[in-house]
Amino acid sequence: MQWNHNLALALLGRDWLGNERLKALACAESLPNGRFHVKGLDNHGIPTTRSRARAATWSDDDIAAGRGAAVHARQPDSPAVRLYRAVQAPEACWLALGTERIAVLRIRDTAVRAEPIVSPTAQRLVRQKSVGKVLRGVGRLVRDVATGLQEDIGRPPLHERPEDAVLEFEFEAPRSELLRVERCRQLAVGSASRQVRLHFSDGSWARIRTDVDGVEALTLPY
Repeated sequence: MQWNHNLALALLGRDWLGNERLKALACAESLPNGRFHVKGLDNHGIPTTRSRARAATWSDDDIAAGRGAAVHARQPDSPAVRLYRAVQAPEACWLALGTERIAVLRIRDTAVRAEPIVSPTAQRLVRQKSVGKVLRGVGRLVRDVATGLQEDIGRPPLHERPEDAVLEFEFEAPRSELLRVERCRQLAVGSASRQVRLHFSDGSWARIRTDVDGVEALTLPY
């Protein structure tokens, strides 16, 4: 699902904000070559033993060369680590800054099935020993999948049916844990993506990608 700013705003007002005011909303993605610089984690964010020495100290400004630190923290459970893991989701994510909370969220279309519906008849036939029955089962299975895909393709865009949209939160924390958001040096000339760094009260920080509007919204003084 692509980013839809108006739909995200509507859902936040409906399902999350309550009496809280929204200060900023921006699309958010992880860095393609970002590395973890976190005690207890290797460069890819995988837990490692204490005795295992880090191979290198990554410069936080060398993302283009694949040697940049995308997240820096003393503990694996730091808010910067949790936020960065949240924006690593394959689906489009949003970073929301409220007056009391911050969150990384995504929008899920409840009308789209995670897996195509396959009829019990097709499942039973493909388990048969008879080659003919297996082939008939495969044919039924293909038709079931094709029917499901046709339904998904013919469905109106999600913003036209907000009743099917729900928010799923990958990360949430008190607003007080976020100290500031700052712009990062632009590495690729002409690129539509931009980077910001979020600094947290425990000394950790995370660098994420957003767009031009996202940088403007996130770096406004609050």
